[in-house]
Parts: sequence; C-alpha cells; structure tokens
Amino acid sequence: MLPLTLPLCILWSKETGSRKEGKVEISSPGNWTEPSGLSETVVRALRHELGDLLQSIYATVAIVQQRLPRGFDQERQILADLRQRGDACKHLLDQAHDLLGSMNLKYAPINPANLAAPLVAEVSARYPRLQVVSTMDKSLMLHADPRRLAVAVRWMLLLACEAAQQQVTLRVEVSESRSTNEVLVEHDGMAHPALTEGSSGPGQLSSLLRMGWWLTEKIALAHGGRLSLSRCSGQGWRFAIVVPAVPLPV
Repeated sequence: MLPLTLPLCILWSKETGSRKEGKVEISSPGNWTEPSGLSETVVRALRHELGDLLQSIYATVAIVQQRLPRGFDQERQILADLRQRGDACKHLLDQAHDLLGSMNLKYAPINPANLAAPLVAEVSARYPRLQVVSTMDKSLMLHADPRRLAVAVRWMLLLACEAAQQQVTLRVEVSESRSTNEVLVEHDGMAHPALTEGSSGPGQLSSLLRMGWWLTEKIALAHGGRLSLSRCSGQGWRFAIVVPAVPLPV
C-alpha cells in the first residue's frame, strides 16, 4: 500500500489539549473496487435530481409563455425548443436506467404501423435529405413492451440514417413457421465502418449511438430475441430485432 502524505495537518493533542502543525500518513487502500449496483444507483440519483430540475424548467417555461405578449413568436419558439430539449434529456436518462439497471417488460398488443408513424416523422425531420418510409402491415399485431420496442426501433432508425444514401425503410416480417417476428430497418448505404456483418458490438460509434446499440441489443434480449446486422439482398444493410411471436412467461 502507498502512503498518502497530508502536509500541514492540524493535529490535536489529547494529553495537552493543544494543537500542533505537522504531517500525518494515511494508508491508501490500493485499487478501488466498484461496489455492486453502483451504476444503477448513480443513474437513479441523477434521474431524481434532474427530474426535479426539469419540473422547475417546465413550470418556468409555462409561466413565461403565458406572460409573453403577442408578437413574440421567436421567444415562444425558443421556450418550446427548451422544453423539447428537456424532454429529450429525460428520455435519455430513462434509457440509461434501462441500460444499466433491471428491465421489467410490460407486454401489450402493438400495432407496428401505429408505433412506426411518429418515429418515422421524427427521424424524417432530423434527416431531411433522406426518404424515410414505413411499409408496416396495418393488420399485423405484435406482443411486446410498447415503450421499449419503440425505443429500440428509434435507435435502429438513427443508426441506419447515419449510413444511408437516399432511403431508409421500416417493416416487419413474420417467419414461415410464424414463431418469430422481425422488425427490420433497411438502408441503401454502406455499412457503418464501426459495424460489420453479424456484429454484436458498436466499435467506434459516437458515444450516443454506441449507447443506443447496446440498449437496443438489451431490449431484444429481454424479449427473448436478438439484434443483428446483415447485408440486404440488393444494395444496403439491414438492422433486425428478431423476437418470439408470443410473449415470454413473466
């Protein structure tokens, strides 16, 4: 163990009741070991503290919006953007909790076409140069955790848009045995240099996309499925979440 020297410590003498200046040596415990559950505890603490902060921001935004006179459209837009950024921060903290903590799924019937519509609209606005389309069968129903599946599909869309040239397509395939469903996101570009066919790791993606890949993989595994990346039959690449066609026992 390495000694840690603290210079000019003030030491109290019990015998004389006086104080003196000097040095004291404290033994360092060596390599620090991460306590069990540390990551989840940190994320929960951040969610709690930042949640209170966001509530204050939301309340302030609402009050200022009400008191702004007519004609202050730019200021209203700035406040609306501030609230949207707060929402995005909250959702990211929730996803970090899912990634680092336990994930209890809440199964429910899902119409994939309804799930896809707002995601396609969001991503289309974020990547206006791309044609992002959904060819979901409106009559098809899936059984999964709606919120978690939407998070996973959103991250697959973002990963695909980073590499696409012109088009990204979202669809669902049912296996011939009807035992599995595949939620597919296909793009017409090259594979991201950080990802290779059959990859199960995000390589040198940005921190945010790396988190998204890991979270999508965890969501797929929690549903009893898997996340995969493969070449399309023609040009481009395909992200796929393969999940059982029926919910797992809870």
